[in-house]
Amino acid sequence: RPRAMAAKASLTVAIDGRHQAWLDAMAAKHGLPDRGKTLRCCVMYCIASGSAPPVTAAPEPGARCAPSVVALAPSQLAYVTGLAERAGADPSRAVDAICALCAAADDGAVFGVVRCKTAGELPPGTDPSAIACEGAQEALRRQAGGA
Repeated sequence: RPRAMAAKASLTVAIDGRHQAWLDAMAAKHGLPDRGKTLRCCVMYCIASGSAPPVTAAPEPGARCAPSVVALAPSQLAYVTGLAERAGADPSRAVDAICALCAAADDGAVFGVVRCKTAGELPPGTDPSAIACEGAQEALRRQAGGA
């Protein structure tokens, strides 16, 4: 059944080019339309798994940061800006930290739920049995550390 699309806010970030390349590669691998959708998956993974990546105030040494505009749902924007504010950093650094955490995780767990076209805004602790798609159920079990 059709869902109402939540309004998204644009956020301009200057993130590490390596993370931009990783986001683009994951978009291609998982059939996602663009870098923004890929980042939204990463933010939802962090929220759903309870992961709070460590955010630094400055880019990694040697990082070549380039501006990128991404669209985030209000709850996703609040998560990103909250991470940045707690670290006394720019939202760009929070996006870099989210990308680094997700790049180190199993990409099936990070992107599996969204690939199944679930509600997208999964609250922490979502019961995998409440999601109809088997792929989403498996991804949520992986996020929760289950087998």
